[in-house]
Amino acid sequence: MISVEQIRALEGRVEKALAYIASLKTENADLKRKLELAEGELRRSAQRAAELEAAADAFRRDQARIEEGIIHALEKLDAFEDLVIRAADVREVSRAPAVRSDEAPVHASIPAAALADGPQANAAAQVAPVAAAPVAMATSLPASRSADELSPEELEVATAPESSATPVENELDIF
Repeated sequence: MISVEQIRALEGRVEKALAYIASLKTENADLKRKLELAEGELRRSAQRAAELEAAADAFRRDQARIEEGIIHALEKLDAFEDLVIRAADVREVSRAPAVRSDEAPVHASIPAAALADGPQANAAAQVAPVAAAPVAMATSLPASRSADELSPEELEVATAPESSATPVENELDIF
């Protein structure tokens, strides 16, 4: 038969099992709570990663637009420099005699008033065609002058916008 000692040993085992089950339930609840916290942190991290990726993409797009704007501005500055140099060449050629005597002078297309000195020369120089510049550079290579060395009238002529059918957009407007 079953003795009292066996019942007490069985009772001790049951108590130990219940205590172990209770500790496992507590540990399980703690692990579930930690899991929920980790999942919440994962969601927040995923949202933050998406936000950072969107910001990086926007930065790349803005960077590309800025680079395009800088390149466009540099192209405009190059064109402006070329125009100033051509205007200076036209003025230099108009003062220099023609290189070959058997050909028409390079400055023949420039009004005579533009070749003279004084106020009439400034007014005529403003209407002098810039088309003679390539011919002038081909026959005579005068020393180029910087924009600082040009008179205000020469700069105005050199910076006058070329006539075109399309409206000029603001080249500095990159956004």
